[in-house]
Amino acid sequence: MLYRIVNFLARMVFFSLYPRKVTGQDQMPAQGPVIVVCNHKYFFDVFNLTTIFGRRLTFMAKKELFQNRILGALIRRYGAFPVDRDGNDLAAIRSAMAVLKKDGVLAIFPEGTRSHGIVLGELKQGVALIAQKSGAQILPVYINHTDRIFARMQVHVGAPFTLPPTTRADAAYLAASMETVREKMLALCDAPAVLEEKRA
Repeated sequence: MLYRIVNFLARMVFFSLYPRKVTGQDQMPAQGPVIVVCNHKYFFDVFNLTTIFGRRLTFMAKKELFQNRILGALIRRYGAFPVDRDGNDLAAIRSAMAVLKKDGVLAIFPEGTRSHGIVLGELKQGVALIAQKSGAQILPVYINHTDRIFARMQVHVGAPFTLPPTTRADAAYLAASMETVREKMLALCDAPAVLEEKRA
């Protein structure tokens, strides 16, 4: 219930001020485990994702948000669990795997923090590790933000893909996998610098 109420309010408030055009939302697989990866600039990016897909999303959220008991309880009810961005958080990985084992949809901002003025920051390797362990499809999303009120955002959803299977997710595998994730996300970016790189 809270999930639906918050998403309704988000549509009424945030997306009245910052309208958007969404393309590719039908790329979301109808069933099976999925990891949604998206760039992250503003706190309402969460709602950008939850309001465009018919399937319910569960989020990894920085542990600091859960330090306030009331806020933490609300975030958990909305569908999030804490992750320590500064280390190997085994509890968060177990929570992520539990979501995917139930054929759920896990949403991750792989930059690990909000990026300001950057097309796409450095990506954490947790996405590749979880995808490799779960066999989940990865669904790339890129939000082309605007800083101007009433200016239209562009939200692009790419085609789902899977990482190559391996029996050993070593450092080289994780690095190569995250480079693939990065390329898939940047392919959806409308930033001039990225467009020039695509044309080159």
